[in-house]
Amino acid sequence: MQQRWKCAIVMGVVFMLAMKAQAVTVLIESFENGADGWATSPENAPWSVAGNPTTPGATDGTKSLQLSGDKPLSYGQLFFSPVSVANTTLLGNSSSISIDVFNNDIGQYGGFQQWTVSINQFGGIGYQSVDGFSYSQTGATGEKTLTWTIPAAIANGLLANPTLATSIHFQVGSGGDGVTTRSMFVDNVRVEAVPEPATLGLAAASGCLAAARRRRK
Repeated sequence: MQQRWKCAIVMGVVFMLAMKAQAVTVLIESFENGADGWATSPENAPWSVAGNPTTPGATDGTKSLQLSGDKPLSYGQLFFSPVSVANTTLLGNSSSISIDVFNNDIGQYGGFQQWTVSINQFGGIGYQSVDGFSYSQTGATGEKTLTWTIPAAIANGLLANPTLATSIHFQVGSGGDGVTTRSMFVDNVRVEAVPEPATLGLAAASGCLAAARRRRK
């Protein structure tokens, strides 16, 4: 009995250590080959993909994606990813999502630029903002990383429908005039992925087996 309890404790410790050690940043898109299927939305017309420059804004690889327009951002969708089942699995097993944004001068946006990210699973959880449409992240002059926590309810909802495809939507609002053409540069869309349960279970079992062998010796 005592041995079983010790084994259970070892498995729990190994489980927690594995969770911490195996969390990893996974790249979704770095725009090295252009837009790669990402597209701008008519909700923020006339903003569009204007280029794929090597500077500024390249934080992963050598290129970034340039988005340009001459209107203030409407708090609607600005750009979004291709739709895939791979997104469903990846986002469902992730704790956060990040993007790097470069602005030459935030003053061109009336001094503010507010961002949210939404996840759209067709036929599943539908269209949901990870921060409840609070636009909790803000752009700035120069380079800035914007990061949002993916709520467990959204992640679990995605995994409940693993065969349904998902897309990622960045929504942005700002001030500014309707004359000046301005650009932002985005790169390095990524998630912080959490360990898969099967991997963790194997790690815990291995730790318990090692402990049992030491006791027999």
